[in-house]
Amino acid sequence: MEKSFITIGGKEYRVEVNWNALVNYLVAVGRDSLEGLSEITNMKATDITPLMAAAINEGERLEGHDIHLTALDLGAMIRPLHVNKFMEIYIHQSAAALEAEKEEKKSQGGK
Repeated sequence: MEKSFITIGGKEYRVEVNWNALVNYLVAVGRDSLEGLSEITNMKATDITPLMAAAINEGERLEGHDIHLTALDLGAMIRPLHVNKFMEIYIHQSAAALEAEKEEKKSQGGK
């Protein structure tokens, strides 16, 4: 899978919306349900910054960088343009994951 990056304040960060990122997001916001995150039109504005922070922290962890960016810290650094870019990455990675799942089912003889 292709890596995704976002530039904030002149620094490039890897963004990875995988299971680790989603679980870390849920812990950060004190929830245990992914409800509202499966469709972009259902996503609340208050979900975006902590999800974005979790995805950046996970992407950077995969790159070998141990950062601990909080939603509050990130919120002070970003502008709406950054949120738009993150949402593009989120949609792209979600669609790629769904496509990979479909291909896996096909290779196992499923539909």
